[in-house]
Amino acid sequence: MSLYEGRIHRRMERNMKMLKELQTERKAALEQVVEDATVLAQYAASQGEAYDPERDFPPEALPPQFGFSLSEITTGKQPFRRVA
Repeated sequence: MSLYEGRIHRRMERNMKMLKELQTERKAALEQVVEDATVLAQYAASQGEAYDPERDFPPEALPPQFGFSLSEITTGKQPFRRVA
């Protein structure tokens, strides 16, 4: 019985490690897109233009694990960061 418990425990630890790695990658991808979109939006605002994130970040170009809407990102669901 303890042999099976050990296997299950190791498998669970391995799965948790993989989950944390995927979450870290997804968070980094989100932060990068938010930063890029913020810079581009600020530049467009400084030029007096409207910014369309779909043009610069088409959904097919985003990472496959990216589960966030660009409209949500650009409408303020994420904290707005001032870029110098």
